[in-house]
Amino acid sequence: MSQKHFQFLSNEQWSLIQSFMDWEPPLQRGTPRTDFRKIWNSIFYVLSHGCR
Repeated sequence: MSQKHFQFLSNEQWSLIQSFMDWEPPLQRGTPRTDFRKIWNSIFYVLSHGCR
């Protein structure tokens, strides 16, 4: 069984995704938000590996 190799988003890929996310979160209250880049990397990892 071959193992898939995952690569994190490059700076160029991240800037492209970020250009579509023209959104400023509301003022910070409570728990600090997670970095959106980490979230997108996690989503792509799950999609590329077929995780549930």
